[in-house]
Amino acid sequence: MRQFLMLYKAQLSAMFWSGNKKTAKKGKSLRPRSMAGQALLWVFVMALMGVYEFIFMSLLAAESQGDTAALASFPALVAFASMLLTVITTVSYAKTLLYEAKDYELLFSLPISGGVIVAAKIATLYTLDLIFSLAMMLPCGVFYGLFAAPSVTFYLFYFLLILFVPLIPILVACVVSALFSLIASRFRRTQMITIVLYAIFLCGVMSISFTMSSTTEEGLIGEMFMGALASVTAWYPPLAWFYEATVSGSALWALLFVGVSLACFALVALVIGKFYGRFQEIFRPRAVRRKYKAAEKSSGVMVALMKKDWKRLCSSAGIFMNQLVGLLMLVFFAVIFGVTDLAGGEEEAAEIMGVLFPFIFAMAASMVMDTSTSISLEGKTFPLIKSLPISPKTYLNSKIMLHMTLCAPVITLCGIGVSIAKGLSVVNLIACVVIPLCYAYSSGVIGLLINLKKYKFDWTSELMVAKNSLPVMLATFGGMILSLVPMGIAIALCGSGFPVSAVLIFFMALAVTVAVLMGVILNALGENLFMKIEY
Repeated sequence: MRQFLMLYKAQLSAMFWSGNKKTAKKGKSLRPRSMAGQALLWVFVMALMGVYEFIFMSLLAAESQGDTAALASFPALVAFASMLLTVITTVSYAKTLLYEAKDYELLFSLPISGGVIVAAKIATLYTLDLIFSLAMMLPCGVFYGLFAAPSVTFYLFYFLLILFVPLIPILVACVVSALFSLIASRFRRTQMITIVLYAIFLCGVMSISFTMSSTTEEGLIGEMFMGALASVTAWYPPLAWFYEATVSGSALWALLFVGVSLACFALVALVIGKFYGRFQEIFRPRAVRRKYKAAEKSSGVMVALMKKDWKRLCSSAGIFMNQLVGLLMLVFFAVIFGVTDLAGGEEEAAEIMGVLFPFIFAMAASMVMDTSTSISLEGKTFPLIKSLPISPKTYLNSKIMLHMTLCAPVITLCGIGVSIAKGLSVVNLIACVVIPLCYAYSSGVIGLLINLKKYKFDWTSELMVAKNSLPVMLATFGGMILSLVPMGIAIALCGSGFPVSAVLIFFMALAVTVAVLMGVILNALGENLFMKIEY
């Protein structure tokens, strides 16, 4: 237990508190990086989640008229959403953290068993996932208590079981990641095969969740939620145990949920820990002998820098999926919107959907986070980058160019495809392309500027940069907020009688203006921030 706690503390320190290396001034000792920024950000995320949950709770309470059956289904569905997101986000990181860990040799040189090492790593992963579960589920429990006035047992079991919600999803993610790593290790292009498998898995999970929500009972919101809960619990029994324990106050169901969750955690730690050394050898990519040819002519500094960053993105499936998941979501949304009649044949609903498309695509585009970690991922090579005979502006512009090279074709094809499939007007078509492109550029610049200010070079795993860094969280949630708020305003303006074309033209002009402003800010501040970076 002592060894486990020491390793767990070291892993958390590497994730949260290690950061910029700065020289001590005038006898002042070095201090670890403050957690205040991340703590405030998660409080803000919790408040944002609470706003949406309060809206749904209000609708359910007004609809139920004293019948709390529909209300009771909402906390369980929020718990399921938390479990689903845990699986999606953890499946790519388990490979980096467990099966191809860069600190494998260092940890195995210590007199510590493999089970203790794996338990500390999984506990670290659990801590990161628990933060998101708390942000989603704590406001839900508070608002359910406000609207439903349940007994004391609800608060006791609900807030206790939150601590165990991520455990089973982590087991699923570890098993899926192990299978993908085993399959991919048999091929020459290991990382590309892994990326394809992760993409198929993500699309499959999103398709299943969308299918379940679309096949539930139509009618009142409460009936739809209850139907969704019945559909989910039919194939995922732990959610039924959670629901029975919190709603009926059954200690037996609570003990079953806690016991199975802890058993899953112990099973992962024991099995992976026992064969940890063999996993490291089996899942490592096979060495491939390559023939290198000298280039006949140089491709230019900008292209060379873009190729370098692109190869680094493709070198890790976890980094690739985390940074570019927004593009995959955008393609998924485009396919769903193109083949599904979400408006139900109503002309007014079709106009509203035409207004929603540009902002939903913009939200997905703003979640492409390659620039948010591009500085930190330089790691130990950053002093070499800084010593190259290239200007800081060229270096920074190469990252923005790669970002837009990845985003622009996907956004353009999806925007045009959905517009043609839905028969939208020319203004709608242009908006479906221009607004997401502007959001992609603006979010790329913002992510790069934040990473120039909040960089992290002393990482031992890409997980530290990709999953739990302030630039990534700010860029992700900032993009979501800055797309959902204008979307709400646009819908309100259309509902007030403003022409759809006029509303879209206004927001296109606003998005272009913000994108131009971001470019000016990057040119004004980027070089100065780059030169201030110390390694």
